[in-house]
Amino acid sequence: MQSSSGRRTYSQLKKKNTPPTAPSALTPPGWLRRWDGPAESWRLPALLALLAVFGLALHAATWPLWLPASVGQANAVGVHALASVQDENTLKRELQRWAAKCVPAPQPASAAYPQVPLIWSVQNTPAWLETAAAAVCVLSLALLLAVRSSKGWGGLCLAGYLLAAGFLMLLDQHRIQAWTYQFCLLAVVFLLVDARRALAMARLLVVSIYLYSAWSKFDYVFLHTVGVEFARTLLAFVARPDTIARVAPHMAWLFPVGELAVGLGLCFRRTRTIALAGAIVMHLALLLILGPWGLQHQNGVLLWNGFFLGQAMVLFAGRRGKDNPTETEATRTTEPTDLWRYQAARWTAALVLGGAVLAPLGAPWGWWDRWPAWSLYAPGGERLTILIHQEGAAKLPAALQPYLQKSDGPWRRFRPDLWSLNALHAPEYPQNRCRLGVAIYLAHSYKLGPWIQAVVSTSANRFTGERRTYRLVGVEQMESASARFVFNARPRLPRKASGNTPTAPTKKQNAKQQAAGRSP
Repeated sequence: MQSSSGRRTYSQLKKKNTPPTAPSALTPPGWLRRWDGPAESWRLPALLALLAVFGLALHAATWPLWLPASVGQANAVGVHALASVQDENTLKRELQRWAAKCVPAPQPASAAYPQVPLIWSVQNTPAWLETAAAAVCVLSLALLLAVRSSKGWGGLCLAGYLLAAGFLMLLDQHRIQAWTYQFCLLAVVFLLVDARRALAMARLLVVSIYLYSAWSKFDYVFLHTVGVEFARTLLAFVARPDTIARVAPHMAWLFPVGELAVGLGLCFRRTRTIALAGAIVMHLALLLILGPWGLQHQNGVLLWNGFFLGQAMVLFAGRRGKDNPTETEATRTTEPTDLWRYQAARWTAALVLGGAVLAPLGAPWGWWDRWPAWSLYAPGGERLTILIHQEGAAKLPAALQPYLQKSDGPWRRFRPDLWSLNALHAPEYPQNRCRLGVAIYLAHSYKLGPWIQAVVSTSANRFTGERRTYRLVGVEQMESASARFVFNARPRLPRKASGNTPTAPTKKQNAKQQAAGRSP
């Protein structure tokens, strides 16, 4: 509207000459609006504090995993007495109890749990650089806890943790723990976008974790093994043995159904309060099942469940609040260069998060690993069983003897999963390429030659639990099979072992092996 004299008013001229501004940081795009929620200024600092506190605790609980193999792993002197334990569950519990109570001491590299790099080109990375990266992870989390911001020094802390943790995961695939992967994704989001978009993206990531984790448990193997074990452990607190035996097989369905209901409920604002209550109950039940009164799992598992408890309350509790004026910094007038960088950072975060949310769809066909696909507590994935002949078993050091299962035949099963729990205080990475790397490491380090073989099983059929299996006999077949993987499957070998190639078996060894037979 113009004035009666035909001139424009001052407010109209001011509006016309106002330079363009960046899109409002408080208005997420359409694909994120479903995940928009409470935007009080305390939420992002609280989530950053949670990430820092539990990140430090998880790194402390699994500290041998993050140091060079010759420095950080636990000495197995304390487990020699367990070699006589024949029951598998009892042995696993005793090893976990020993690892939780004892302070690990350095051990020789020949008995250290092998590292399998994600790419082979980083195999010769010096140990001091690996130690420095681990120190950067810890220092970054400690500083992040002090500043509790994603800008300035907080942004530098997030970038330092992201780069250091990513580098350490390149050096050893066993470090791609589910919690590490999630923390790295959160660091990317917090580093690149404003507070409100960061919270919305974090909600989307959390919901995808619940949904993919639930889907991985709608599986024949889970519903007949781990699910039943969870149900029995939970019922043992309130029911009698006869009731447990009758109810537990049917109660196994409760875990995937409940997790799916929580994930779907968090998708909609009207059901988020009920879904949040369900999430809290679910994680408290898991802490009861997996904790010291139940299955006595590693501290890392319990800490990650504790993080999810706090994360759910920070992200989903409370009603949507009013925008805080201090959060509108991105709405200020900016130069075109700044605006381009702002848009580029938003698109980068969206692409990273979108890839992380969509990539797990390829897990059933082996196109994505199980932990980054959030297949948690789901035993239906691929398997690789290491078998060592009694001739080769005698060559293993005393520190590895407890991980050999007793057998009536000449072939004995070697348990790298128990070795990982004891040496690294963390479960082994659930991919066959890593397990094959452990088998190759054993074959080269202790010159097992033909006295080692691997029984490879595909992922279980979701409806029947059936698997297809084949054998790799001897280190030569194992090394040939390692070349078929997209990512590296060869271990970092000690210098002495890496220079030795396995020699061909003699006629006497061939005759002895043929007489013994190749099946366990």
